Amino acid sequence: MAKVNFLNFSFNHEMNMVNQQQMGWLTVEARKLNLVQCSRAVAILFVLFGHGSTLFYKNFSYDWFQFGQIGRTGGVDFFFVVSGFMIYFLYHRNIGNKEKAWLFLKKRAIRIYPLYWFFLGISLLIFIIFPELADGHEKNFDFILKSIFLLPTDKAVLAVTWSLSHIILFYIAFSLLIYHGWIAGWLLAAWAFAILIAQFSAAKAGFFLSFNNFEVLMGSVAALTVLKGKVQKPKLLVAVGLAGYLTVWLNFTEIGKEQLPYFYCIFSFLIMTGIAKIDMEQKAKISKPMFFLGNASYSVYLAHGPFLHFFLFIAQIAKATDHVGHFLTFLLVLSFTAASCCFVYIFIEKPLLSLFKRIEAKRAINIKTA
Repeated sequence: MAKVNFLNFSFNHEMNMVNQQQMGWLTVEARKLNLVQCSRAVAILFVLFGHGSTLFYKNFSYDWFQFGQIGRTGGVDFFFVVSGFMIYFLYHRNIGNKEKAWLFLKKRAIRIYPLYWFFLGISLLIFIIFPELADGHEKNFDFILKSIFLLPTDKAVLAVTWSLSHIILFYIAFSLLIYHGWIAGWLLAAWAFAILIAQFSAAKAGFFLSFNNFEVLMGSVAALTVLKGKVQKPKLLVAVGLAGYLTVWLNFTEIGKEQLPYFYCIFSFLIMTGIAKIDMEQKAKISKPMFFLGNASYSVYLAHGPFLHFFLFIAQIAKATDHVGHFLTFLLVLSFTAASCCFVYIFIEKPLLSLFKRIEAKRAINIKTA
């Protein structure tokens, strides 16, 4: 793990860092893992680019580098691996500490649900005001209940719900690892093995044995590998991972869409392991916009879908492709979407997180003084 030179900080800042570590909120910035922070930004831009490519292919028959036809460009797979890596790297010291398990789940819930509920509420309100936009299942109580708690469901109000359901499942599994220690670790290993076996089964794997869960677990394995110091030639790992992605994109028709996640998982694992090892060996510098985008990654992930559709609709009305061409219109739609999501982070997500943290802090004080 990268060392932090506390001698260069003031006493107050030092104490703040210690408190953050004790509370489990130690940030990537504090640990000097700038490339890992950058990977969060890359992952979310990757997802945005993939979804944008699919929409442009459907609406304009414009397919830059055939990403629209590929469908799954690997962005969400990299997102799963990054998510698993971040959780294990930040919370591995809590494994075996039963008191930390509930605290971990609570903090993850505060991180995920408030902003999600905000957009879910807006979406449901729109369906109430404009029922012609709804498919009908939005009025089903069971569907609404599952949507509220991010339980697995065949249909979703927000497009990203399916992926967040896998993240929530991983949080629950990791909390068991924190509570039961490495006994639960062996169970997670058995779960990963069962997922692999299920991939060769003729029957549909289902939610719990979905390969998406395996990708998140592989992110944790990447973090474990890096922390154990068993990574050799990290730059080569990154190069092989990047070359692997490019090879998959160039040969996706021969590979087959159903096989793409397997390749993306392997190459994402190599990339994540490599950049994390490089990060721990040397202090890499990244631009402030990339660092900011890494922090805003959840807002971008959650809000990019509605904004993509909105700006695509504006582009169609304005006949932007007739004026500036498909490629520039594509870049403009992606840019406006990313910028709008960053505003969501600044003016909605950050205030919401601050509010919930203050509420939790006051509750903790009241419990201690009671």
